[in-house]
Amino acid sequence: MGMRTVRLRDVTVDIDEETYERIEAERREGESLSDAYDRLAGEASLLDLAGTITDEEAEEMKEATEASRQAGIESTEKALRKWDEAFE
Repeated sequence: MGMRTVRLRDVTVDIDEETYERIEAERREGESLSDAYDRLAGEASLLDLAGTITDEEAEEMKEATEASRQAGIESTEKALRKWDEAFE
């Protein structure tokens, strides 16, 4: 497998041809190789998740999150009542 020398920002690096081709394949229109590398190697953006689940799945997740939040509130309120009762 061959190597390729590329410049990423202020650094020149040698990467194997397969890695270079993968980055090239993921480059967006108008995106530099450095920008593509930063996007692919950097932290994921929530925008990268757009379209990965259906509206129905999103609604189910929202409902599950709300139910979990409500259960947490109820559990906290129950614990506080017990605390208050213990010190009355």
